[in-house]
Amino acid sequence: MKTICMICHKIFQTTNSRYKRSKKHFCSSTCFGLSRIKKVRINTAGYILIYKPNHPEAIQNYILEHRYIIEQHINRPLKKNEVVHHKGIKYPIGSIENKQDNRIENLELLIKYKHDRFHSTGRNHGGHTITCYMCGKIIKRNPSQEKIGRRQVCSVECRIKLPRIKKYRKVNTGKQKYKCAICNKEIIRYKESKFVKNHYCSKKCKYSKINRNKLGQFI
Repeated sequence: MKTICMICHKIFQTTNSRYKRSKKHFCSSTCFGLSRIKKVRINTAGYILIYKPNHPEAIQNYILEHRYIIEQHINRPLKKNEVVHHKGIKYPIGSIENKQDNRIENLELLIKYKHDRFHSTGRNHGGHTITCYMCGKIIKRNPSQEKIGRRQVCSVECRIKLPRIKKYRKVNTGKQKYKCAICNKEIIRYKESKFVKNHYCSKKCKYSKINRNKLGQFI
């Protein structure tokens, strides 16, 4: 039985069982592989990518659609310092829909420094203001310069004047008299936990033969 390939439109012969098995027909494995490739993708930045493996600027066989449309419109390849800007006629600037609106009316060819200058206007690069902990002076700081749980100061001199925070110290629970479990000698020790049963005056008493049970283990 003769059928037509969906990719290269070549007429080839196949069996009746293969023809009835599926609606899509391919002459070879290469045409089947080309059918599995997505012609349009969207990258993480929200721009549309199209499948153009023979293009000089192609990265993993894909290029940006808005750059390709401008190249076809001006009939020449774009330079490295040229950037395609989305005007945002249909959608507001900064939205994902604006990046995917690749009509010629919405696209504009700009040089890189002009495109950067256009997007830099209206942004607050100075960060936000904070007050010094010691002198009360108002200074500008970026969020990246601030550290969590740290008191903000304007200079090194104010940093030195900061009052030091007292660290937590272990409080002594007091001393108490105990008797050695081996030699009955009186010893003075800090109050230990209630789970401690026996007290010893030295290591000799602690590891003596009398302090062993019948199995040879320490009590």
